[in-house]
Amino acid sequence: MHCRVHKGEATRRKVASFLDPVYPLARFSSRRIVKIISTTAVLPAPSVTGRHCIFQLQDGNPTLLNDEDFVKTALIVAAEASGATLLQVATHKFEPQGVTGFALLAESHISIHTWPEHGFAAIDSYTCGEHTNPESACRSLKDAFQSKHGAMRLLNRDFNPNRAQLPAACP
Repeated sequence: MHCRVHKGEATRRKVASFLDPVYPLARFSSRRIVKIISTTAVLPAPSVTGRHCIFQLQDGNPTLLNDEDFVKTALIVAAEASGATLLQVATHKFEPQGVTGFALLAESHISIHTWPEHGFAAIDSYTCGEHTNPESACRSLKDAFQSKHGAMRLLNRDFNPNRAQLPAACP
């Protein structure tokens, strides 16, 4: 199998550094052709594989943050709000307080860890695909737990390490 490389030494170095961990036996010829000694093809990587929304919910309702059944229902509603396909939901209630919940999505996941005594929850929503919106999941959970405010950050997850991370304000 051969893979044509664009002209230029810099490009060859980039391709070599990309292929080295995956195909340590990749070789370059003088005609800028990469020969892969493997049966697996390297497919072009999409520019963005997904979006990751991290939300720190503050001043939430302590009673709701400590209710395992409510957390489970809120995760289901958040998955629907994001446009994702819900596969499974799991929760665990801690003593004396706190709940951890996880929604497994076909597109990735939504998780929540609550500290009702502080009115706080750490929320993580990661989805792949253009049909999903992880920010909508975070906003849904913010509303469900009657949070007065919080901090949200949106990260693009991709194969390009130079892509800027995008902070987002919580409305």
